[in-house]
Amino acid sequence: MLLYSASALLGAAAEVAFHVETNLDVLREPRWFLVAVLGIAAFVVYLLINLILAAAFSVIPFLRSLEARAVTVAASALAIPHFAYLVTVYAPFPPAGRGALYVFVVVVTPLASAALIHVLRHPPVKRAAAVFFACLLIVALGFFLAPRFLNFGKPERPNVVLITLDAVRPDYLAAYGYSTPKQPYIKALGIGGLVIEGATCEIPASGPSHATIMTSLGAPDHGIIFNRTPLNADFPTLAEAFKSEGYATAAFVGGSPLWASDSGLDHGFDWYDDATHPADAYIRTPLIGRHLAPRLGILETDDNQLERPADEVTDAVIHWLASRRDGPFFLWVNYFDAHDDYLPHAAFSLEGLTDRETQMRINKEWALESTPSAKLEEQITGLYEGEIAFIDSELRRLITLLEKQRVLENTIICIAGVYGESLGEHGNKYHGFNVYREDVHVPLVFYDGGADLPPLRISVTFPVSTIDVAPSLLDLAGVSIPDEMRGRSVFADGPDRVYGFSAAIPDPTRVPDVSEGGVYTVYSADVKLVRRFSEGVPKTELYDLSEDPDEEHNLADEPPERAAEMDAVLDEYIKSFPDFETNLER
Repeated sequence: MLLYSASALLGAAAEVAFHVETNLDVLREPRWFLVAVLGIAAFVVYLLINLILAAAFSVIPFLRSLEARAVTVAASALAIPHFAYLVTVYAPFPPAGRGALYVFVVVVTPLASAALIHVLRHPPVKRAAAVFFACLLIVALGFFLAPRFLNFGKPERPNVVLITLDAVRPDYLAAYGYSTPKQPYIKALGIGGLVIEGATCEIPASGPSHATIMTSLGAPDHGIIFNRTPLNADFPTLAEAFKSEGYATAAFVGGSPLWASDSGLDHGFDWYDDATHPADAYIRTPLIGRHLAPRLGILETDDNQLERPADEVTDAVIHWLASRRDGPFFLWVNYFDAHDDYLPHAAFSLEGLTDRETQMRINKEWALESTPSAKLEEQITGLYEGEIAFIDSELRRLITLLEKQRVLENTIICIAGVYGESLGEHGNKYHGFNVYREDVHVPLVFYDGGADLPPLRISVTFPVSTIDVAPSLLDLAGVSIPDEMRGRSVFADGPDRVYGFSAAIPDPTRVPDVSEGGVYTVYSADVKLVRRFSEGVPKTELYDLSEDPDEEHNLADEPPERAAEMDAVLDEYIKSFPDFETNLER
């Protein structure tokens, strides 16, 4: 019984070490007293395995007279995959090296087991039978469990993770040079990846902008100009393109405009998690993961129907990744936290702005003040930065999990902004009402865990926008781009796009007094033309982007020669939009 207990302790230690190592960096709130419970349960499980094996040995005629040592050796073999995994974690190996190490462990362990069994004083025939049985059992167990821990080869197709960020401006991101120590993972993705400067969205609203990202169609083509207008199922989507190539597809969204019932963006996804399906965050262990292990990551519930916090979104992603089957996957993760109100977690907020009551008061003052003070602007900016820092911390959890699952090295990650956010520039706040730089410029970063992205080929005369996200990801993954998609991969050669477009059309169900208004813009690499309608009367603005990137000096009274051409192009763009009534009826 002493040997049985020693074997059970060894197995339980390996089980706990594996579970803690694979969960500690990705669980939101690990409960250490439950780790102790896990250890006790693991000990009981391994002890039962010993007893079951002892019973099996007792009914096999030529093994009946063996002592307990053979049983404990066989039971202890269950811990081999755990130890092999932990060795590769703390002494990193390339995929081929991990495979070689694992084979070495699986081969050497039976030999050591055979030597132990050999010391048993039994006739040679029985010793040989015991050695054969132990070797066969250990090798079978080792290779059966090996796929749980190691990748022996690189899948033919890369995994793709699309992370969309609502209301996040590129000039507030470390990947774009913003000075902050609170975005280490966003900065790392920028340093190791490809950062696209000057990318824009078309409609600065979550539903329409995501429709463009997923279909690679402009708003006049997919017809969505307001939130909560469902996408027509006839349009091919990014998820459907990946699904047709055998990818597992899953989406996890944080903002209510993206709920499936309102957006119709669930087309092509095997699993669409929009806060209507509760999920536990954990990584299963081979023996007892289904029941006890999930309790290491007990989740809180969120009653806010407008926004699901980034940590809950990541929790749901972790649950899906932990239970997915082998094969490539396309994963869409949406973080909505930077959207107003700006209410960051205390750990990511400025000193003095950590309690929720203070944060709510500042947000209320910001909404009501027509001319906010410098102090109020500083406070609201601090809260906004805190929301982005919190998103960065959740990116850490997500990327850490991909590393632990050995799939990051074959995963393409894209961070795509959905729209910007006015923080006092041009006298404006929030988003959806204007098309200035702060409203429509978005971050766009591509990162390849295998570090084999092709060289970036973008001409300065090629205005990149979110319409190019889907073709770029399909191109990188080697998946055919549907003919219906109007965007272009930023990694492909081709004729340069001359103009880009954006439009802010106030939703008449939310802002009735400007239901006939709207702001439209056409821009090139160096000139931006804006046309604003108020009560049907157009007003023109013109900016020289090469000399005035912040769009502060209106040159409408002294237009350059190409302004007339751009004016005609803008006319055609405005005419291409569906009318308000058509959009509202959908």
